[in-house]
Order: sequence, then structure tokens, then C-alpha cells
Amino acid sequence: RFEAYDIPYDIIGLSYYPWWHGNLLELRDNFLSILENFPDRDVILVEAGWRPWEYRNSGNAPPFPLDAPEGSHRLFLEEVNDLLLGLNSRRVKGIFWWEPAWGCDSDFFDADCETRDVIHVFDKWRRR
Repeated sequence: RFEAYDIPYDIIGLSYYPWWHGNLLELRDNFLSILENFPDRDVILVEAGWRPWEYRNSGNAPPFPLDAPEGSHRLFLEEVNDLLLGLNSRRVKGIFWWEPAWGCDSDFFDADCETRDVIHVFDKWRRR
């Protein structure tokens, strides 16, 4: 619709919550489709999140064990990051985690307000 109304834009942003949007292969297919169909636009994952408890009412099978939410947050973000890096396109610009500072007992913080292991996913990508 942006192009039909001649609205300028420079990047396409996607959301990804697997309990609503499907598995990692579907995310990959969406990125590949955008890269192919919009060859002059960059793409970014503008919001992503992993909340194992959301699967209870979604009807979808979770990609990771629900009984290990501490490890699954990090595993989710590592898998998504690896998938985007594997697309091998300089037009894929990265990931934003949706509201990591929401509060205690959230995506990045446990019930005691201690950071979850997911906070270290990008440590290996720091410039030294």
C-alpha cells in the first residue's frame, strides 16, 4: 500500500512472535520473500519475543521446551539471530527484542529481577 500511495520508506520491519506467526522456517520464508520482492529495501526484525507461557492458549506447538524457560529465552534469540545471519544479505539489518525492560518476571528478567541468560546472546558480536 505504501507504494500504491507513493509513500516514501527506506526499510521494511517485521514482527516475530512464534505463537502467533509460526515457526522459524516461516520467518525465514517471509524474509526471503521480502528480499526478493523488494530488492531496493532493507529489512529488520523490529520486534521479537519469547514467552513460553503464551503457548498455553495459542494452539501452536512451541519450538523449544516449555519446562526450561530460562534456557529457552536464550535459545530462541540465538536461533533467530543465526537464521537472519544465515540469509547472507547485507540488507538484513538486525533484531530488536520487544520491551526487554518490561519489569521483573519478563523476557529479560526473572521473578527476582535478575537478568536472564538471554541478555548475553550478542556478547560474542562486540567489537574488541
